[in-house]
Amino acid sequence: YPESNAQQTIDQSTERTPNLNTEIVKQIAEKLGLTFVPEKNPPLLEGCPSGGVVFSPNPTNTSQKEILTTINNIPIYRNFVENLPHNPALNQLAKDKRKEGILSEVLFWQQVHKGVFYKIDFDRQRIIGNYIVDFYVKALGLVIEIDGNSHDEKQEYDAKRQAYLESFGLKVFRCRDIDVKKNINAVFTALKKFIINEYGEKTTPAFSHPSTGGEFSPIDILDYIYAVLHSPSYREKYKEFLKIDFPRVPFPTDQATFWQFVKLGSEIRQIHLLESPIVENYITQYPEDGDNVVVKPIYKDGRVYINETQYFDNVPQIAWEFYIGGYQPAQKWLKDRKDRKLEFEDILHYQKIIVALSETDRLMKEIDKVVGDW
Repeated sequence: YPESNAQQTIDQSTERTPNLNTEIVKQIAEKLGLTFVPEKNPPLLEGCPSGGVVFSPNPTNTSQKEILTTINNIPIYRNFVENLPHNPALNQLAKDKRKEGILSEVLFWQQVHKGVFYKIDFDRQRIIGNYIVDFYVKALGLVIEIDGNSHDEKQEYDAKRQAYLESFGLKVFRCRDIDVKKNINAVFTALKKFIINEYGEKTTPAFSHPSTGGEFSPIDILDYIYAVLHSPSYREKYKEFLKIDFPRVPFPTDQATFWQFVKLGSEIRQIHLLESPIVENYITQYPEDGDNVVVKPIYKDGRVYINETQYFDNVPQIAWEFYIGGYQPAQKWLKDRKDRKLEFEDILHYQKIIVALSETDRLMKEIDKVVGDW
């Protein structure tokens, strides 16, 4: 961006300009037969919301609705259900249930409290009429019920209860107690799909610059370089040189290879910034209650123990041992927090790191499939 001085002018430009060597950019453009543009995207279409996303037309249903959040780039519309019945005689029972601490409910609550699940507000043990539901989303009119083993013998009761709730226009999402304990990622994948199907409206893809013979921009060059530097065969071949000098990045040889590298480099970059939605598809669990204090991180049989009783489960060994630069993030992040208590946000953040490292390993292998050898 242009440097600003103390005295601003009305027409002072705030547009950024590429800081790349113009001769190098020119060589790449000529080699690939592409046109270099300073920005990847043009100005947004008139009437297009921020980010260039265009809602599919359905004015009778959506023109007056308020968007609560977005999931997978799909807007989720608010569906607040008013004037639900409430039996005050159940107030103490609901309060006791919140304190009861059933493991599956605690695990579910850890994933949704304080709006961490797409900034959606969940209530625990909400009274609706003569029933107490496990979780309730007021903004959507959505009930979440976690069914334990006892529900196998209460099908008639559950059907009557669900019909009562649905009579007020509420939607009911059911999941099993055992699934929350053993495969909570699958539970939340199913919940996301349910919310999208019931409250979402699909969008058209984000507006991108129309192809006019082929254009590339600074971010494409960055992503190409990022992919090259994450090629295992490149690192192996030049490892001795990389120890003593800056890396030499080869010029792209053809459009097809260039764009494949750009795609893979972009994915890795967004994963490393924890901006990719992929990092929220947790592959690990944190199943045990405790004080959450990091004592001495130990990896054993797919578990990363932070103390004697608490651990992250299903951690791939490749993620635990993965190097970025000169250190191992999955280990260093915990060691830097020795004798500290992990807050809920820390627990989620560490699970994102594990996904990021696992995905990096997968994408690095994809890069070598493109290049073969250097």
